[in-house]
Amino acid sequence: MKNFKSFSPYYQLILWLAIIISVLRMLNINILTQNTVVNITSTCIIILYFIIVLLNSVLYTRIGNIEFANRKIVISKDHKQSEFLLSNIKIIKISKEQNKHYLVEANPFFKEVIELNNTDLLNIKSYLDENQIEYQHKSIANWFRRFN
Repeated sequence: MKNFKSFSPYYQLILWLAIIISVLRMLNINILTQNTVVNITSTCIIILYFIIVLLNSVLYTRIGNIEFANRKIVISKDHKQSEFLLSNIKIIKISKEQNKHYLVEANPFFKEVIELNNTDLLNIKSYLDENQIEYQHKSIANWFRRFN
């Protein structure tokens, strides 16, 4: 629902109405006439809400960005920005979580799931090679070898 911010307040109102109607129906309190369309609609709205919550948490996790500036690595995620000095990072581990979602772990400072495109991966490889930072992960190391 974060993608539909303008519709979100209306959907929350509709959801609460559907929950109230469903609870009243379960308690056999008849405010409205017994109508199967109202029952089906309110049940579908509640089910749709839980499907959206599930999809939002599983598929559309807020993913941050990684940037390399001077001698720092900058991670932006959830409107927060963290900066790490390159000299303090010992090893970077990169592993694939989902399609284009990678777990980037820079020991001993951060462990974040971020979205990386092919160009981002190339930038990471050149940055790590240029600054002589060791990186660990078999599939990523194999992927890097293809670009050598």
